[in-house]
Amino acid sequence: MRRHPVAVVLLAALACSTLAGCVDEYGIEDDKRGAVGVELTPEESRLAMIEAEDAAIAVVGGQWQDHDSFLPAECEVGTGEGVYFSGHRTRSDDASGLDEDAEALLSMWEDAGYQVETRSYAATHRIVMATTANGLELMYTATEEDGAVRAGITADSACVAADFAAVRREYGERLKQPAGE
Repeated sequence: MRRHPVAVVLLAALACSTLAGCVDEYGIEDDKRGAVGVELTPEESRLAMIEAEDAAIAVVGGQWQDHDSFLPAECEVGTGEGVYFSGHRTRSDDASGLDEDAEALLSMWEDAGYQVETRSYAATHRIVMATTANGLELMYTATEEDGAVRAGITADSACVAADFAAVRREYGERLKQPAGE
């Protein structure tokens, strides 16, 4: 089996540079930070993330599995604490093509006024990243292998000011409740 150490290093660097929680060259952790003045509740932030994921899926179509986390993560807003939610959807059928879905999302997110960036570490890979004015981050990835295109959408909601421990406790209690209550 032939190894591709350069590809592995590039992939790790790309992942680290696009996701929160990485450590920079000086050993300082780059935590998610919220914009001061974002007036959303944790629940509004979570629902906006879910809505953005659903809108992206509606544009590209296909069958998707929902792996969103219901529990919040901790972030920082100004000098205080905050919370955000993470989402991940994976496509369970083949994407329509490597470029078509990426271009459709790029267009949709640009039209919505999001800050958009594209990347690719290989001819068989696409990444489209978008950030809204309030800090919601979306990332679409697609990889073609053996003629099949596998895709995923990850999201981090806006980081909003909140007592992390209290919000996490609240959402943890919700998980204990039977469906429909």
